Amino acid sequence: MSDLQPFMTACIAMVKEFKSDVVIPDKPLASLHLGDDLEMDSLDLINFLFQIEEKFKVKVKGHDIGAKDLLVLGNLAAYVTAAQPRT
Repeated sequence: MSDLQPFMTACIAMVKEFKSDVVIPDKPLASLHLGDDLEMDSLDLINFLFQIEEKFKVKVKGHDIGAKDLLVLGNLAAYVTAAQPRT
């Protein structure tokens, strides 16, 4: 999962940009849940996923969010990394 570390670190920085009062739990980044651990409500989550799509040039499909448990940062990192266009 180490190749996903840069993505997860970038995601945490993005969360802190629009949710400056968030406290990052002392646990592995890959296991962080965007709602439960990072205290993102549904509007925060929608905005965050739009930012992810824009920044990383991917499309997060709505049905994949629940089916692939994309609210867990490690799962989101793997999904986005796999979906990114190859250069």
